[in-house]
Amino acid sequence: MPTNTAKTTQFEALTSLRFLAALLVFVFHFQPRSGALEVVISQGHVGVGVFFVLSGFLITLRYFPDVARRDFRVGEYFLRRAARILPLYYTVFILSQYLANGSLSFADRLPEWTLTQALFGESLHLFVMPTSWSLTVEECFYALAPLVFLAIAAAQRRAPRRPLLAAAVVLVGVTVLLFAVGATTWTVLDGRGPAFLREPEKVSIHTLFGRFYDFAAGVFAALLFTSSASQRWRRVLDRPVPALLATCAAATLIVTAQWGMYDAGGIDGPRWIAAWSWDLLLPPAAAALVLSLTSAGNPIGRVLGVAPLVYLGKVSYALYLVQLTPIGKGLFYRVLPRTDDVALLALYVGITAVSAILYELVEEPARRLILRAGGLERRSTGRTAPALVRLGAAAALALSLASQSATWAVASVSESLGPITLSEMQAAGVAARDVITLPVEALSTGPDGVLLVGLPRAWREGWGDDLHAPSRLRVFADGAPVPFFRREPGRKVEVAYFRRPRAAMLSVRPAGAPAQLVVVRESPVLAAGVNLARLLHTPFEALAVVGLFVAVLVLAAIALRGRSPSPRVALAVAFGSLVWWRALELHERPWGPLLLAAECAAIIVVALRVTQGAHGARDAAGRLAHPSA
Repeated sequence: MPTNTAKTTQFEALTSLRFLAALLVFVFHFQPRSGALEVVISQGHVGVGVFFVLSGFLITLRYFPDVARRDFRVGEYFLRRAARILPLYYTVFILSQYLANGSLSFADRLPEWTLTQALFGESLHLFVMPTSWSLTVEECFYALAPLVFLAIAAAQRRAPRRPLLAAAVVLVGVTVLLFAVGATTWTVLDGRGPAFLREPEKVSIHTLFGRFYDFAAGVFAALLFTSSASQRWRRVLDRPVPALLATCAAATLIVTAQWGMYDAGGIDGPRWIAAWSWDLLLPPAAAALVLSLTSAGNPIGRVLGVAPLVYLGKVSYALYLVQLTPIGKGLFYRVLPRTDDVALLALYVGITAVSAILYELVEEPARRLILRAGGLERRSTGRTAPALVRLGAAAALALSLASQSATWAVASVSESLGPITLSEMQAAGVAARDVITLPVEALSTGPDGVLLVGLPRAWREGWGDDLHAPSRLRVFADGAPVPFFRREPGRKVEVAYFRRPRAAMLSVRPAGAPAQLVVVRESPVLAAGVNLARLLHTPFEALAVVGLFVAVLVLAAIALRGRSPSPRVALAVAFGSLVWWRALELHERPWGPLLLAAECAAIIVVALRVTQGAHGARDAAGRLAHPSA
C-alpha cells in the first residue's frame, strides 16, 4: 500500500511544468510569424494533455492513500476541488461575458454556467471562454476519481503481491469502458443532440470519454512513484545524468507525437483519426516527463524550480482561462502592434500580468476563504516585506488612483471644454500613419445614406487572422467632431460606428453633407497626451490629482507596514484597478467618482487598522516591561 509521504510534498518543478504547458497552449493560439519550431507550435494543444496527466498524478498522490486507508473524506475532497476551480472560472466568465455583450445571458449560456459546455455545447468558438471545455473534462474526472481509487484499492487488496498490475488492469478497464460509452452515445444519437456528444471527433478529443486515458497515465505514474517496487529506479533517477536523459527522452517522445499529428494535418483536420492515434503517445510520454522531474538530482528540475518559473506555474490556470477572452487578448489587441514576434512577446507579458492580478486578488484569496469557512485551513501570518519594496508598492498604488482620478477629471471638464478637436489631436503629435483624410466624393454610400470609409489594414487589431475593427477612433466631418461607437448605437443622427466587431468599413452617418472626412486612430499614447494637455488647462483639477497621489502614497505606505496586505497584493490591486477602470471606461460612468472614493476609503481603513495594531503592540510590550504599572 502506498505511503502518504507525498501528500504534502510540493514538487516545484511540476508547478513550473504547468507554466510550460500553458505556454504551449498560448503559442498554439497565437502562433509566431517566424517558422522556427513550427511542428511544436502548431501542435501546442498538447499542453492540455500535459495538464490532464499532471492533474491525474497530483490528485492520486494527494487522495489515493486516504482511499486505500479508508480515511477518505468526500466533502473535503469536493470542497477543495471547487475552491481551486470555481471562483476564478466564474469571475472570468462573468467579466468576459459582460465586456463582450454588455449584459449577462443565463438561458443561452446554461452549459457554461453549469460547467457542462464540453457535454452539451455546440462549438468551442461559441463559448465565452473557448478554452473552458477542458474544465468540463477536469470536473468529470474529479467526480469519477474517488470511484476509480476505490476500485484500484480493492483490486490491490485482492492482488497484494502485484499492486501495480492490479491498478493497470483497473485503469485500462475504465478507459475502455468510458470510450465504449462515448462511442455508443454518438452512435445512438446519430447526428442529433449536442455536438460534443453526437460527433466522434469531439467525443474523442473534448470529453472524458476520450480523454480519461490522459488522466489514467497520470494516476498510474503516481502509483508507480509511491510503490515500493520503484525504489530501485528512483535511486538511479536521483543521479543527474540518468535523470537528465530520462527527461530528454520523454520530451523527445512528446515532440514525436506532435510531429505525427502535424504530418497527419492536425487534430482538427480531415484526417483527425490519424492525428488522434499519434496523440495516444502523448500521455505515457508526459507521465514519464512528470516522473523524471520529481528527481531531486535532475538538473532540468532544479532549473524549473527557480521562484519566477514556479510563480508563472501558479498563475497558469488564470493565463489558460483569460487568453482568448475580452480581458485577455481583447485588452491588449487595442494597444499592441501586430507586426512582429516582439509584439507577441508583449501580448504574452500583458496577459500574464492580468493572470497574476487574478491569481492574487481572486483565485488564491477565494480558495483560502472557502477552505477557512470549511475548517480546512488556518490563517497564516507572513513576513513584513523590506521597506523599499513596500514603498514601491505604495507608489504604484498611488499612481494608479491618481491616473484614475485624472481620467475622470478630464472626462468631467470635457463638458465645459467640449469634445476633443482635430487641432488638439495634431498638437498632441498624432502620427501621419494614424490619420486618413478623404473627400466625400471618394467614399461609397451604404443603406440610408450612410457613408462607408475603408480603413487601412494596419489599423485593425489582433494577431494572425484574428483581426478586429479598431477600438478607438476620432472622426471629424469638416473639422467638427462626430461621436464614435464600437457598436451601432441605434437611431442617433450624427454618429460613426462599426456594424460588426470584425468590420473592415467604418460607417458614418453625418448630420448634413460634409465635404471632407478625417479619421484619426487614437492610440493610448496619443490619448494620454491629449488628456494631459486638457488636465493642465484646468489647474484646480491638476492640483487635486497631485494631492490625491501624495495622500494615497502616504496612506498606502502606512497600510503596507503590516503583514497584510502584502506588497505583491498591493501591486495587483494597483494594476488591476487601473486595467478595469480603463477596460470598462468607468471614468465615463456617473458613479465613477463613488468607486474612486471607495478605493481611497479602503486604503484609509487598512492604514487605520495597521496604526491601531502598532499602538496595541507597543502598549502590550510596555505592560510586559512594567508589570506594576
